[in-house]
Amino acid sequence: RVVAPVVPNAKKATSAQPTQTPNKQPTPTPVPVWRAVEPNEAEALAWYRRAVELGDAPSAARLGFAFERGQFGLEPNDAEAVRLYRIAAEAGDVDAALALAHLLDEGSDVERDEAAALEFFRTAAEAGNAAAACDLGARLAGYLEGFGGEKDEAEGLRWLRRSAELGFGTASFILGS
Repeated sequence: RVVAPVVPNAKKATSAQPTQTPNKQPTPTPVPVWRAVEPNEAEALAWYRRAVELGDAPSAARLGFAFERGQFGLEPNDAEAVRLYRIAAEAGDVDAALALAHLLDEGSDVERDEAAALEFFRTAAEAGNAAAACDLGARLAGYLEGFGGEKDEAEGLRWLRRSAELGFGTASFILGS
């Protein structure tokens, strides 16, 4: 039990009495930085590139996403997205590992590499990413047409169950089909 110290002749603070000292001004609410400056995509792109050069994995992932989607005035470039996602994924960025796995699996503008895709799905799934666990499970269990990689139905079902336990609805749907 915590007991408040007793101070002789001290008055209790009420809602009518301010609790701050008389000389102290209230702290102003800071204006968020994102509202204090005008957006500048070219400058943002330059900062992301510099951060990647310095080894910042989240910046590599964000820049990879920009190349994949054609943001910041960039032309979509899956090869560059794969390069950047790989940097981030190898540094432990789970979302980058999942994005990389999808690009390698699809092989749209990059050479398709199902074995590498499976490993990056596995990396993200082992880190607790429910979507990656579903993707990995569906591929291993043979539920995706066109995936010619490794098959292991028992392991695939384990990953699908894990994904469903993590609350991923698609895995629940696949398991119920």
